[in-house]
Amino acid sequence: MRPITRFVQFASLAVAVSFAAGEAAAAPQILGVASAEDPIPLQCRDGVCAADVTTFCMQPHRDVPTPSTAYSPAGGDFQIVLEDAAGKRHRRAAAEVRVTQVRGYTAATLAIAEDAFAAAGLRPVAVAVPRRAVLVPDAVAGDPDPIRADEVASALSVLKPLAEGVFAEHIETLQATTLINRLVNAAPAKGRMASTDRDGLWDRAIGDDPKGAGPAGERARDVLGFCQQRTGAGAFFSVRRCLENRLDGMIMDINNSYWKALQPGS
Repeated sequence: MRPITRFVQFASLAVAVSFAAGEAAAAPQILGVASAEDPIPLQCRDGVCAADVTTFCMQPHRDVPTPSTAYSPAGGDFQIVLEDAAGKRHRRAAAEVRVTQVRGYTAATLAIAEDAFAAAGLRPVAVAVPRRAVLVPDAVAGDPDPIRADEVASALSVLKPLAEGVFAEHIETLQATTLINRLVNAAPAKGRMASTDRDGLWDRAIGDDPKGAGPAGERARDVLGFCQQRTGAGAFFSVRRCLENRLDGMIMDINNSYWKALQPGS
């Protein structure tokens, strides 16, 4: 995508967020999850364990969500991976997982209390969203245009399969974004890393996982290298902020293709 196009897209997103924040606006868009193949490791801090999932806009006619918008899954519950004292892992649906923040329409932070399963001797270590699930904004009293049941049904039965077909046409980019999201989640949510920690981020997040090989892995490595260099030069506050920026741009590019596929006659 040309720089001017990317600028207009980000500017449009900012205007939509500003408008939604300044008025009692209608419900924002339903979000799809770009990839949910593997559970995403959680970072635990101050009693809360959290991870970002990559999302995309399913309904371009609705507003972009503000950061504090509450969402819940439809079409399947959040899945939580729990570890017992012996190191054995257990996976179960967990209504305790909450969306605590969204980054435009390109990411959502899922969080759970670190002690949510302490009584059972379990601690949360990873989270995932079922492949067919979508994220629906929670109902708000007085909403002039809330999400309707038929919109959710359409998102699950029509829009999500359509989006999956579009994403399949961009599989290398999708795989690269999945790897980059793992890098994001392995970096501190706040603050900066020492240069040695920045240099070792790939090994911590991806290591020798076969998914890190091939063209998608090369793209993800290139993005990380760019962010390490640019952060070291002071162009970004942190590697994580840079990775988020690049990841958002890649998802927006695919999202454009999905929006085009929604047009009559496509």
